[in-house]
Amino acid sequence: MGSLPFFDPRRAPTQYSPREGAAHAAPPPFAPMRPNPPLRKPGLSPSTDPRIWETRQSPDDGPSGGSGPDYWVLQNVPLRPVLARLYDVPESRIELPEPLERRRYDLVLALPGPVTRETMMRLMREGVEREFGVTREQRVMDVDVLTAPHGIRAPESDRADHLMGFGSVGFAMRGDGPPTGPPDGLLVMELMNLHTLPSDSASPDAEMHRAMAHMMRAGFGTVPGTVAINSISQTLSMAQLCEILEPGLDRPLLDETGLTGSYAINVHAETVNTREFLRVLSDRIGLVVSAEQRDVSMVVAHQERAPSFGDTSR
Repeated sequence: MGSLPFFDPRRAPTQYSPREGAAHAAPPPFAPMRPNPPLRKPGLSPSTDPRIWETRQSPDDGPSGGSGPDYWVLQNVPLRPVLARLYDVPESRIELPEPLERRRYDLVLALPGPVTRETMMRLMREGVEREFGVTREQRVMDVDVLTAPHGIRAPESDRADHLMGFGSVGFAMRGDGPPTGPPDGLLVMELMNLHTLPSDSASPDAEMHRAMAHMMRAGFGTVPGTVAINSISQTLSMAQLCEILEPGLDRPLLDETGLTGSYAINVHAETVNTREFLRVLSDRIGLVVSAEQRDVSMVVAHQERAPSFGDTSR
């Protein structure tokens, strides 16, 4: 059992070395990640196009890298959590060909000069789109739909800091084996925070929420079957509630409650998986979950060709 407090991820370091001693690491999402010395800008000719190639590192080494005002390096990273961060979607809403699922990549941006966080993300996203043929497509899928036919039995909050400011999410670890290291998605998320770069965002609270949603997706969503949410003590909108819970489910969770406020949710349960917790939470606060089919926007990668190691000419 444990709980995950909410904090400001913009204060967290973004440069990490490969993990060590994974068999003895603390269970996710608390596994320590050892900071690197500051990573220098790669000695490549400046370009606004990222260089992407298949890594030569072992998957056991884990993701590493770093960033600065005019560079960004991701090493030994799986593609799925990278796409989740670049496109701001849960990993469950990404389709990859099997060859791309198993490969790991190095991605490097060495820019002519400093840029904002949003520009850095856009340049990396555009390069990944070209390299892997990424598109957004609608898919008819089985989903869980959250509704509130009789409203919600939770007080509405008017706190200015309700966007993931304080609170916690409790979880239970599953399985009898030794704890594994931090999930790759959590490591990749930290490497992709880019918190040291200036931002164009006009809403720090909204930016905080997006960062926290990524942390929840990475911490719980990349280790399916091993971490189950069993409590929430937090002021959330219904969309935020769905974002927190969806990574622990086997299908998308869609908000169709029509509720536009943020609500103080305080539910604890002795459940063994997130789906059971969703059932308990819904019963207690008056929500209804139903299995439906809906059009869901998916991020789809079509290109199965793996860039060759060391192909930094592009």
